[in-house]
Amino acid sequence: MKKLQNKRKKNKSKIGLPPGSLIYTGNLSTQFTVTGIKYSATESISLLDWANIKQQCTPLDSTFTHWVSVTGLHQIDSIKQVGDFFSVNVLTLEDILNPSNRSKFEFIGDSILVIIKIPIWSDESKDYFFQHVCLILKENLLLTFSEVPVPMLEALKERVNQGIGKIRKLKADYLLYLLVDVCLDHYHLQREFYEEKLEQLADNIEKENHDNNLIVRAQHLKREILLTKRHALTLKDVANSLIRTDSELIQDSSEHYFRDLYDHSIENHNAFAHNYDQAKMNIDLLLALNSLRMNQIMKLLTIITTIFLPLNLMTGLFGMNFESMPFVKDGVGFYVIVLLMLLFSFLSMVIIKRKQWF
Repeated sequence: MKKLQNKRKKNKSKIGLPPGSLIYTGNLSTQFTVTGIKYSATESISLLDWANIKQQCTPLDSTFTHWVSVTGLHQIDSIKQVGDFFSVNVLTLEDILNPSNRSKFEFIGDSILVIIKIPIWSDESKDYFFQHVCLILKENLLLTFSEVPVPMLEALKERVNQGIGKIRKLKADYLLYLLVDVCLDHYHLQREFYEEKLEQLADNIEKENHDNNLIVRAQHLKREILLTKRHALTLKDVANSLIRTDSELIQDSSEHYFRDLYDHSIENHNAFAHNYDQAKMNIDLLLALNSLRMNQIMKLLTIITTIFLPLNLMTGLFGMNFESMPFVKDGVGFYVIVLLMLLFSFLSMVIIKRKQWF
């Protein structure tokens, strides 16, 4: 709740400001770092700090591919400095500083902006959260911006340093493909996590292992899958835009990679749509079973009431204070009344059984 209030305050602070006003609307803060790597087919050079990056990237060497990674979006002045150095449009920087932006693709001038939401596992909460990551593709250059360090970026840098696969032989657009592809791999892991939780939920429902919090957990899981499904849909749109763009930044040799990426994004979205349908069916089944249990309880109480209704009628009738009532002063009157009560109860049970009400 506190994070949501802070977010609302920051969003309100943007009201009335001109386009391109740089305000970070997120809540995460970490040490600001700018690192990078420049590589060719034969070598790679690590860029350890901002001063080293400016030295190695002035001007950009066309024989190398440059990858600059920025972490810590709360340092607005430093973000603007990086943007000015690499000629990043101020509206693009505004999108980068707004983590609530959906995944999207934009072709602006001489660059391509790709915003993606990467699901990251948290050992603390034992759940996934979405990390806002922005990718800017220019000629021989890829810029990545993130709020906090992202493990997948470090893993890819290690692949570049070791020269694993085709990563050094191809241009920056292939590096963009790899980053989005690794993002899809994280969605696959998240999908397996949700499928396991859905299976556990279904088992609890089938075994009638219902506790008071089961419907709450089911609704929470449904809400999480719905959010992931929305991110998967926008990521599919991004992949579609990457194969449809006529930008020269996407090499002809890389088109089949992006087509494969689009196929995977379709499969990814369809899988989460199926998971969402399963979550809804689980909730519907849980509500139906709860309603059935309530109906069974009400049915049992109604039958008990029906059986005891003649008994109550007879005890009320013979409990009236009249002197001239049959069996009142008779010595066997009590036993006759008890016998009649048992007879009426038995007849009520026979009728209920024949009617198949129970």
